[in-house]
Amino acid sequence: MTRAGGVLIVLLTDATPAMGLGRRKGDAMHAQVITFGLNGITEEQFREACGADAPTFASLPGLLAKVWLRDPETNTYGGLYLWDDQEAYERYIKGEVFNAIKTDQNLKNVESRDFGVFDDLSSLTMPRLRVDA
Repeated sequence: MTRAGGVLIVLLTDATPAMGLGRRKGDAMHAQVITFGLNGITEEQFREACGADAPTFASLPGLLAKVWLRDPETNTYGGLYLWDDQEAYERYIKGEVFNAIKTDQNLKNVESRDFGVFDDLSSLTMPRLRVDA
């Protein structure tokens, strides 16, 4: 772990084996960006709650990585999720954890966008995360 500009960054140096396990030719990673504002709670309260929730995210099937996002100046928070494939992403958005985020009264203006991923190009720019293209 390292800090850059006060933001905690976790380097995924040990993640290499996780990428690619069970992947088949033609599977493509999937990315998701979730953003929201805090509603009636401080950033510190939010961070504390997230710390308690982190193990839940770490055990989500098909989640390769989650980066926790914050911009306190605009009250914008969220996450960048990297999914093993679109199927894993779709399971998540239909599931209990994502529903809890959407209905959490401490969060407002919850938005989610999903993106396909160029596995071949991403494998060049994510040297610590192996992408089987």
